Amino acid sequence: MIGRMLQFLYHGDYDVLNIAADITRLLDAASPSTLFFDTMMLAQDFDFEIQAAMYAIGDHFEIPNLKSASQALFVAELRSKEFRLADLVAAVKLVYTTTSENDYGLRKWVVYRAQQLEGELVRYDEFKALLKERPDFAWDLATKYAKANFLWCPDCECIINLVQCRCGFAGMCGDSICATGEVKSLRCTCCDSEGILQREIPQLDGSFELGVLGRTDQPHARTRKAPKKKSRAG
Repeated sequence: MIGRMLQFLYHGDYDVLNIAADITRLLDAASPSTLFFDTMMLAQDFDFEIQAAMYAIGDHFEIPNLKSASQALFVAELRSKEFRLADLVAAVKLVYTTTSENDYGLRKWVVYRAQQLEGELVRYDEFKALLKERPDFAWDLATKYAKANFLWCPDCECIINLVQCRCGFAGMCGDSICATGEVKSLRCTCCDSEGILQREIPQLDGSFELGVLGRTDQPHARTRKAPKKKSRAG
């Protein structure tokens, strides 16, 4: 991993495979050396594990460009057709072990991917064990991104559910307004006011009446949703 970091510092990129010759050449250029890289020392992990490790190294050595590059490669792996449920569980464990609780660069992607595949994951025993093992991941899974796909209207004092954004304004679903985070351009479909919606809702205490914010388990209760055509300015 340190060899790949050196590659990145010199070339602006790193190679997942076959790095021994390049690193030896870099060391020889720095000073005459008889160092020899045994290829067995460079046994490969899965690509997503390498990207996650490189992200952690970029964070540790404060190399923002390395973090950005490894994040992009990690996300590409996460979206790959070859990625399996077992890989996702392994990725969650790795990311939540190697990154801090305040660094969401990789965490948000494994959480969002898990939310997208929740129907399959709930039938996978290893995922159940993961939720018990990593309560911090379980909390993020239940409260963030796809599960936080709503805004707060202070005038109506209610939640406005969104339909065009699927990641809770985290910039991952591809919607143009979501990518910019410009919630002020959205219109409340209850009071029809524009520019007042907020991303954060008030903190509630245990005495708050259930269902007042627009979410209830009553089968015929009215729901407040923002139709796609009415959710944008103009």
